[in-house]
Amino acid sequence: MRLRQTLGILSDENGAVLITTLLVLTVLSIIIFSLNDTSNVERRIAMNDRDYKIAFNNADTGISVGLNVVEAVFVENFDGTSMPSVGFTYYKEDGTLADTEEAVLAAFQKLILPPAGSKASVGFSVYGNHDVRVEISFNDRTHLPGTEKGFAFFYDMESEGEAADSARSAVEARYRHIERF
Repeated sequence: MRLRQTLGILSDENGAVLITTLLVLTVLSIIIFSLNDTSNVERRIAMNDRDYKIAFNNADTGISVGLNVVEAVFVENFDGTSMPSVGFTYYKEDGTLADTEEAVLAAFQKLILPPAGSKASVGFSVYGNHDVRVEISFNDRTHLPGTEKGFAFFYDMESEGEAADSARSAVEARYRHIERF
């Protein structure tokens, strides 16, 4: 008799729908949570990509501003006694802030008329949403053939841009300025 009661309970299908529904809901929940996790990872990848593109664009802008700084020095016939009209924060060669006009003038004097055999440089930061640090180094000056007072000035430029979440990018460029005095 006990065996019949046990077999009767096992053959009874009451509650089978509940168990099947719970299993289906469990499987669906697992699928939904894994899809949500995948979309979160893809969102973080997209945000990191955006931040690094912003950092690159900031560094590239630094190079453009560096070209403008060099051109401003030549266009204004910089003689080492007055500031070029570019409004940035300048740094000395040792990386400390050039907090006086004299310190900035000294940096620009070395940039245009460097002592023999030296690699003079001037650094500055462009402030906006994120910091951009630019370093301009005098590389060489060459006499232009066929001219009495023509020179080509060569500069190396390094720019480092920042963006959110510590994203950084660096851009390097070489610039040549032709000047006929």
